[in-house]
Amino acid sequence: MIDNIIDALEIFHGDDEEQFADDLVYLAHIRKHDLFYFENRAARKLLDMDRCPYCGARYEHREYYELHDELEGKPREKMIATYCPNGCDA
Repeated sequence: MIDNIIDALEIFHGDDEEQFADDLVYLAHIRKHDLFYFENRAARKLLDMDRCPYCGARYEHREYYELHDELEGKPREKMIATYCPNGCDA
């Protein structure tokens, strides 16, 4: 995966060797704080894509109704459960 990231940066920068070198220097000296930030950004992006941040599987959604018998008329509330089909979020 790391090789893919380096290759993607090289393709992205094209002939701009200076910017590519700056990015490589950054990656060569990455700190724990930076890794935490990178991890959070990646996880948020996966969630935005409706995917599990642990395994990348597309989330499944189940619709159900919750009965509120404590209220007058016993209304039902529509609920949607989102879960990973691989059980990562269990």
